[in-house]
Amino acid sequence: MSWHRTLSGKILILLTLVFAFTTFDKISAVTSGDKPCLCAHDGYGYYAYLPRIYETGDLKFDQEWMQRRQDQYCFGAYAYQLEKRDLKGEINIYHMGLSFVLLPSYAISDVVARVGGYPTDGFSMPYHVGYQLNALLFIFLGLFYLRKLLRCFASEVATMITLILVALGANTYFIFNYQYDLPHLYLFTINAASFYHLIQYTCEKRMRSFWFFALLFGLAVCIRPTQLIFGIIPFLLLLKEFGKTKNFVRHMLLIGAAILFCNIPQILYWKIVGGDWIILNLHTEDIVLSDPNLSDFLFSYRKGWLLYSPLFLITPIGFWLMYRKRRTLFWATLSFTVLYIYVMSAWECWWYAHSFGQRVMVDIYPILAIPLVFVIDALKTRVKQITAGLFFLVCVVLNLFQSAQVQLGIIPGDRMTEEHYWLVFGELNPSEIHHRYLLINRGDLNWPKQLSKHDDLPFTIRSRRIYSRVDSITVPANGAISLGKIHLKKTFETDETLVEVPLIFSTSDSTQSAVLRMECISKYNCYSWDNIELSLGRRLGMDNYDTLRFNLPDFRHDADSMQIYIMNMGTAQVGLKEFTIDATSIFRK
Repeated sequence: MSWHRTLSGKILILLTLVFAFTTFDKISAVTSGDKPCLCAHDGYGYYAYLPRIYETGDLKFDQEWMQRRQDQYCFGAYAYQLEKRDLKGEINIYHMGLSFVLLPSYAISDVVARVGGYPTDGFSMPYHVGYQLNALLFIFLGLFYLRKLLRCFASEVATMITLILVALGANTYFIFNYQYDLPHLYLFTINAASFYHLIQYTCEKRMRSFWFFALLFGLAVCIRPTQLIFGIIPFLLLLKEFGKTKNFVRHMLLIGAAILFCNIPQILYWKIVGGDWIILNLHTEDIVLSDPNLSDFLFSYRKGWLLYSPLFLITPIGFWLMYRKRRTLFWATLSFTVLYIYVMSAWECWWYAHSFGQRVMVDIYPILAIPLVFVIDALKTRVKQITAGLFFLVCVVLNLFQSAQVQLGIIPGDRMTEEHYWLVFGELNPSEIHHRYLLINRGDLNWPKQLSKHDDLPFTIRSRRIYSRVDSITVPANGAISLGKIHLKKTFETDETLVEVPLIFSTSDSTQSAVLRMECISKYNCYSWDNIELSLGRRLGMDNYDTLRFNLPDFRHDADSMQIYIMNMGTAQVGLKEFTIDATSIFRK
C-alpha cells in the first residue's frame, strides 16, 4: 500500500498542512512587506555563505558587508557573526553545513529574482519566499522519514499517534514554525533520514542504504560538529551485526570517510581564512564537560527541557520496553541520549539564547520518538490507553498554548522564572501581563528604578558598595596596570546585578586612548567585558568624573572572576584618583 493511503500517511499529510497554514501566513507577510527580515542573529551566520559567494565569488567576509543587509532588511540587527583571525581576515564563526542544505532553494530563488528584476542580494522577496518554502519541505521530509523509521518498530496506529505527539506535543512545533532559520529543523530531518537508512541497512544489507546513512551523518556533522555523538549508534549497531571483524572496521572507516568528504569545504575554509585545518570553536562559550548544568537544562523554569516538553517524561518507560525487546537498539539509543544531554548541558550558555524550552533537543527527537512509540505500542488495556491518552492530550494542549504565549511575548525566550511562569499560566492577553518577575534584562540599565515602582515583588533589591580604592594611580604611556581580581559569586552572590563604577581620573593628552576594562573570565575564556574611556576626548588640566555602568553576565562557573585593569594605548599620562564598585542586586526568595 502506498504510504499516503495508510493511516499514519494521512496524518503526516494533515500535519504538513498544519505547518503549511503557518508558512503561507508568513509568506503573505513577506509579500506584503510586513516581514522584510529573512534571518538575523545566529541564523544569519549559517546563511551568509550563500549571498556572499553568489555576490562576490569568495568567502572573504568583512563587517561592513555583513552589516549592510541587516541594516536594510532586519532593522539594523547587529552582525556579530565574524571573528578576527590574526592577519588572515575575518572568519564566520558559524559552520557552513546548513548553507549546503539551503543551496537548492537559494539557487532557484536567485533565478526568480533575476528574471523578476528583484535585488539579487539573498534577502529580497524571492529569496525570502524560497526560504520559507524550503523550511516547509524539510518539515514534510522530517515527518516522512520519522514515519518510515517508526514503522520499523511499531504498528500503524502507534506510529500515527507518535507522529502527532512529536509534531504537536513538544517544542518541535515552535521550532518548526518560528525558528526555522536555525539548524534544528534540518537536523531533525537529517537525523530521521540517516537513522532510517542505518536501520534499513542492518535489516537488508544494501550498501545504498549504508551510503545514504553515512553521507547524511557527515552532513549533520558539518552543520553541527556535536552531531558526532550520534556515531555511538552506528558503532554499537554495526558491532553487534559484524562483531570485531575487518568488516566492522571497514564500515567504520567508510563512515569516517563520508564525514571527511562532507566537511572538506569547511576544513578548507578554516585553513584559508582562519589559518588552521581544524577550528573547534570560535564562540565566547565552550563545552565544559567537568561542569555541566544538568538540573537547569532538564528541569529549570528558565529553559527546562522536561518542564516545557513533559511528553518525554515517559521515555524511561520506553527505554525499559526496548531493553526487553531490542536490547542492542536500547544500548545504542540510550547511551547516545545520555551523552548528548550531558554534552549539551555542558555548553556554557546552557539556555541556548532565545527559544522555547531546549531547542537543541529537537535535533534528536527522531531518536527519542523510538522509546515513545514503544510505550504507545504497549498500551493494550483500556485503562492504560485512557490514562496515557489523557496525559498525551494535556501535553499537546499545554505545548500549543505555551507556544502561543511565547509568540505573543507572554513567555519570554530567555528570562523565564518560576514566579512569572505561574503568574502567566493560562493567560493569552499580553497587554495585561507585567514582566516584573522575570530575570533582569541585561540590556537595560534602568531596571532597578522600574522595579522599585512595585511593592509586590517576590524578591528583594539591595544596593551596597563592594570595593573602594582612593589612592592615586598613574598609568604610563603604552602600559597597563592591574587593579585586581574579584571572585564573582563570593563578591556579588547573584548574577542579577547592576554594577556601577564611579571614577575620578585625569589625562595629559585627550587625543590618545586609554580604557578601564572589567572582564568576567573563567579558566576557559573571557566571556564578557565592559570598557570606559579615560583619555580620548576627555578634558585636560582638571579632574574628569564619569561612571561605568553594566549588568553582570550570567555566571558560568563557581570559580569565575572579574579582572580589572587599565590599558593605555597611547602616549598620554593617565591618572586614576578614585575607583569604587557599587552593586544593586536582586535576591530571590
